[in-house]
Amino acid sequence: KGIDPDKREAQVRSFFGQHFKEKKYMQNKEIIIQTVLKSETKQQVNNALMKSFGSKETGVIYKRLSPLLALLSLPGK
Repeated sequence: KGIDPDKREAQVRSFFGQHFKEKKYMQNKEIIIQTVLKSETKQQVNNALMKSFGSKETGVIYKRLSPLLALLSLPGK
């Protein structure tokens, strides 16, 4: 089922480091990274982010994550 978990995590962490440099994201780094790692669909990513960040912030985070989600081949909307 796709790439092995360690490689996937390294990929997610690398992407995060490149695209989320602001303090507010760095403070929530593990929440965002674990959300991506645990989610099996884009919808799950979106829903989990909503619980932590609210809709406006989730929109910003999700938009930035979308190249990564495409790369990880997550199904969903």
